[in-house]
Order: sequence, then structure tokens, then C-alpha cells
Amino acid sequence: MPGDSGRSNIFGLLGDGWMNYDGRYKLHKYRTGENLLFDMLNDPQEQVNLYENIEFAEIVRRLDPN
Repeated sequence: MPGDSGRSNIFGLLGDGWMNYDGRYKLHKYRTGENLLFDMLNDPQEQVNLYENIEFAEIVRRLDPN
């Protein structure tokens, strides 16, 4: 869970974008315009993209540094 490891977020650069992971949610943003948000607790295989779901808009805003 967030804070357990002493880290707040893990940020990674990808070849064509980046990702930000807070211990629960992982946001991917690509130069192509593709955006992905996954709930890693309930969907560790990253099968359900929550990015367009309005219920997760605040999480997207929190994870997106732009």
C-alpha cells in the first residue's frame, strides 16, 4: 500500500511515454495519445483500463504531473 515502503510513487520513463505508480494505481501515458490507468490491487494483470471512467478522474489528476 502507499507509504509502506517509504516511497510515495514510482515513476518510470518508457520508450514512448511514461508511467506513475502510487502503490495502488498505475497510470501510463504514451506519445501516441494512448492513456491507461489500472487498479493494481484489484487488477494486477492490467486487463481493465480505468482511464476514461469518471469515477477515477481525481486519481488520474493526482498521478499526472502535467
